[in-house]
Amino acid sequence: MGWDVHVLKGGIGSDGLVRSDAEPAPTPAAAALPEVSVAEVRAELAGGDAAVLDIRSSTAYRDGHVPGARWAIRPFLARVLAEGAGRVILVAEDLEAAGLVAEDARAAGAASVAVMAGGFDAWTAGDNPVERSPDVPSEPNCIDVETFTSGRHLGNKDHMRQYLTWETGLVDQLDDQERSAFSIQAP
Repeated sequence: MGWDVHVLKGGIGSDGLVRSDAEPAPTPAAAALPEVSVAEVRAELAGGDAAVLDIRSSTAYRDGHVPGARWAIRPFLARVLAEGAGRVILVAEDLEAAGLVAEDARAAGAASVAVMAGGFDAWTAGDNPVERSPDVPSEPNCIDVETFTSGRHLGNKDHMRQYLTWETGLVDQLDDQERSAFSIQAP
């Protein structure tokens, strides 16, 4: 799903790990997800026949999205689809994520789910209109990215402190079962 993972050579639990540069095989959900063209998306939007959901990051959605598309990530999907949706078209950067969202959308009652071929890049390449929404989704709903301390990268020391307080506080959110999965060993 786009994450780089690194293991410290000789680190805890690294015995038996093998390096691989091979691309992972697509999940069954992603492999079975039908694609629709940009032209089909335009037609469906014009006819009001489909719900277009943009599942890219909240910041990407704010910067520009298909007019009429709603931003959705998995934790908010049921709420977004509560109005009822027959056909759902996803705008995605990651087909693996789209496959998972498609499964959830079907479970929430969507009659059919497809993904727009080429994603938002294909939409903009076709000289289609782009809608920007700098305040939608709202800050509290941007749970997919950390924005409250974004100034730490620009040298803002207050943001640096806030970030470190937040990050070290994450351990306190673990329950006993989750903590038992870690074994911290002194050097």
